[in-house]
Amino acid sequence: MESNGKILKNIRRIVSEIAEKHSVKIERIILFGSRARKEHKKDSDWDLLIVTSQKLDPDSKINFWHDIYKKLNIPADIIIVSKETFGKFKESKGFIYSYALTEGVSI
Repeated sequence: MESNGKILKNIRRIVSEIAEKHSVKIERIILFGSRARKEHKKDSDWDLLIVTSQKLDPDSKINFWHDIYKKLNIPADIIIVSKETFGKFKESKGFIYSYALTEGVSI
């Protein structure tokens, strides 16, 4: 089993490679949830919030998400959001962006 540090580096590399392939500029990748809080179990998933510079149309977002999910090959919940939308709602309680910002770590 790979260490968490290796997995995080691998996540960053894969997301960056796929973003380049899709002409998407990444602002931030945030790990949140139990793994960020260090409360995870061996089989816990990886919660990722990917903040992009540009807003993606629905088809582009689905294709980008799918390519990342396929390549990661780990149990992951992946949320993709534009910098604009993230900025608008990041401090709104009840939105996942707020939780990711509060408890998450940038990778």
